[in-house]
Amino acid sequence: MKKFLLLCLSFLLLLFVTGCGPKKELRLKVQIVGEGYLLTEPNKSGYRKGEEVKITAVPHDGYVFSKL
Repeated sequence: MKKFLLLCLSFLLLLFVTGCGPKKELRLKVQIVGEGYLLTEPNKSGYRKGEEVKITAVPHDGYVFSKL
């Protein structure tokens, strides 16, 4: 009985340690062409998969957006 209990506890410990890997973060990389900047909300270095990110393009004074 002690061996069975030890085996079960060892198995549960192994599952706990290996089953909880680090969560991957995704990075948002943009390249701005022209004059202006982007606002991201939330503004942070990494995002979880499926997380919603609001991106707003803001032109500098005297510049406007055009359709390509």
